[in-house]
Amino acid sequence: MKKVILAAICILVLSSVAFAKYATYSLQVQIETTERHKIKDALVEIMVGNGFSINKDSEYQIAFDKEIENIFFMNLRTGQNAAARGVFTLAPSSNSITLSGIPLMISNPGTGFEIPSKITHRKDLRKFQEILFQVKSKVDGTPLEDLMATLPKIGSGERIFKSNQSHLSR
Repeated sequence: MKKVILAAICILVLSSVAFAKYATYSLQVQIETTERHKIKDALVEIMVGNGFSINKDSEYQIAFDKEIENIFFMNLRTGQNAAARGVFTLAPSSNSITLSGIPLMISNPGTGFEIPSKITHRKDLRKFQEILFQVKSKVDGTPLEDLMATLPKIGSGERIFKSNQSHLSR
């Protein structure tokens, strides 16, 4: 019995250590400006350039949707594809704005029965963080290469959040 408990503890510890690098992976960035419209303009330019459309826009939040054309994410009963949704929140402070984002997959998008699920695939999370870094670079002039150097290395390939820009396909 002790061996079983010890084995279970080892598995929990090893899995938490392997995921710890990404569990604290912050999907936010501090931007040195007090003008929300500049951040929103940069977000719209980047997200629309990546094939997303605006789903919701308010003073402190903006959301973008993009249809996922994959039969595995399709609602087989209705034939409706799922959607990737990026929800961005702008939280102002005295001399900067914190831009945070949540990547979601939405089943039954645009209906009263939407089912949101967090996207946890590491490559998609990295792509989402890259989008936040692009916005920071455009708005406050921080070199994009310096920001990208802070991201963990997780391999090549991209998933839902694809970029048309060659400098992001590392």
